[in-house]
Amino acid sequence: SEVGMEILFLYSFCLALVLSLIFIPILIRISSYLRLVDNPEGSTRKLHKDPMPRSGGLAIILSAAIALLLVLPNEESLNRFILSCLVIVGFGLLDDLVELRPISKLGGQALGVALAMSGGMVIWDVPFLGAAPDWFCYALTFIFVMGVINGVNFSDGMDGLAAGTTLMAMVVIFVVALESNNTQVAAIALAICAALVGFLRFNTHPAVIFMGDAGSQCLGFTVAWLTITLSQ
Repeated sequence: SEVGMEILFLYSFCLALVLSLIFIPILIRISSYLRLVDNPEGSTRKLHKDPMPRSGGLAIILSAAIALLLVLPNEESLNRFILSCLVIVGFGLLDDLVELRPISKLGGQALGVALAMSGGMVIWDVPFLGAAPDWFCYALTFIFVMGVINGVNFSDGMDGLAAGTTLMAMVVIFVVALESNNTQVAAIALAICAALVGFLRFNTHPAVIFMGDAGSQCLGFTVAWLTITLSQ
């Protein structure tokens, strides 16, 4: 029922928000032990002067994931999405820890995207073209998703920028998902919105924690996956 869905959405939103507000202060304290610290020494690109925790992405992912596991039914498409996210988060964490070479970083992203595509995340219905050849659909999907992942990743250079733009994207996705009665996409978008609101409490200027590559890449992938799932 509609009332049941509203309660479900409210529950997942509140849970993800509260969890992110609990997890982030903990991760700020333990980031140095986890070696998830962004040191600005020797970099002209970084605006901050002191070492900063970059484990905020883990808090966003964990908060949204726990809320969603409690409200969403177990489905094959969701399992493939989770598996792809784990691959991208894993390589993102490696990058946060040891600064992967660009080719290794792109390889990890490509593996996650390929997993999701094998699970059905493909743009079959191409705008203005309708039915396109399979090779074109696969290539378009791959380029689009990799572009969104790296777009969010590159925007994670100023306080609140990556989280703020992703939050706006998730709000739009949530509204469109509600209009098209796609409960799964709406629930995922809303839980991530809640986790991002909690994160922005600590990431707006002057930020006390960064998202890190694990968070920004996973959020970029999620925006792309939700958009394709919704539009197709």
